[in-house]
Amino acid sequence: MSSSKSVPVDQRCQRAIHENGVRHILAQVTPSSPRFLLKEARLEQVDDAQVLVLRLAITSPPEDGRANREVAARLAQLCGVPPKTLSLQSGHQSRSKRFFLSL
Repeated sequence: MSSSKSVPVDQRCQRAIHENGVRHILAQVTPSSPRFLLKEARLEQVDDAQVLVLRLAITSPPEDGRANREVAARLAQLCGVPPKTLSLQSGHQSRSKRFFLSL
């Protein structure tokens, strides 16, 4: 990540995971922003599963996987989960990313 500041746990994200059992996270990402910002966090029902949908602005540019690494690290911080529990399932070269959370 470009910024050394830690991101506080977001209560909406943490509740979605620990109370609602969310395992899929969809992130709409704006790279190369001047600062990190969680613009939106909401739950959606997709098929039979609850999905956490986030809109994020991140500081890393979309080069050499830097933005993907920052998104994963920020998600782990926001949700209060270990980084190894998140895996990028799709959207490696897209602003729309799907992560799976294995707890």
